[in-house]
Amino acid sequence: MVNVSQLNFTYTETNPDKCWYSKNGGATNLSVQSCTANFTDVVSAEASNTWIVYINDTSGNENSSSVTFNKDTAAPAVTINSPLNQTYNTNSITFNVTATDGGGISSCSYSLNAGATNTSLKDSAGDYYTDTNSSMTQGDHTVNYYCNDTLNNWNSSEEVTFFIDSIYPLISFTTGTENNDTTHARSWIFANVSVTETNEDTITFSLYNSTDIVNQSLYDDPTR
Repeated sequence: MVNVSQLNFTYTETNPDKCWYSKNGGATNLSVQSCTANFTDVVSAEASNTWIVYINDTSGNENSSSVTFNKDTAAPAVTINSPLNQTYNTNSITFNVTATDGGGISSCSYSLNAGATNTSLKDSAGDYYTDTNSSMTQGDHTVNYYCNDTLNNWNSSEEVTFFIDSIYPLISFTTGTENNDTTHARSWIFANVSVTETNEDTITFSLYNSTDIVNQSLYDDPTR
């Protein structure tokens, strides 16, 4: 609803004297004037407003009329529950927000391309709006959320960036590595390993005998 700032009225009276109005049940009277013009530059408040117009005639007879209306210029409050600003190891992502508004929520949606294409969120329970996308691609994504209330006030400022890496690293034993199930009469072994992984974090080499781990080396630097 747009801002309400004008109080228009009509009256039937042969001998009008003064007109005025109140926004608090008559406790404070404002803008006493002749009855030839409407009241302008009236300040309305968010939520419920009751405005009363008063008129008296030259004999001192007084009457009034009131109007009550609700003003809602505030956008819905939106909180992002999922996804968060983090890395996910799955390509199935749940998009979920909590949206609240005193006048009620009309709809919520999300976009992965800055609003060029929007996907509706379902009102799952209470103030929760959700949808699941099970075919997300690898890499960085930014999701924008859009919610409007029943008076079409929009909140389109909520967004979050997240990362998807659901592909396991590829490990290959290469030239020089000892063959499987072979026996060697020495105190060392040789292993040559190649790793294919765009987002490598840590690689761990573990050596086991028939009963337990013998040695373990951890590297977080690509140079090993």
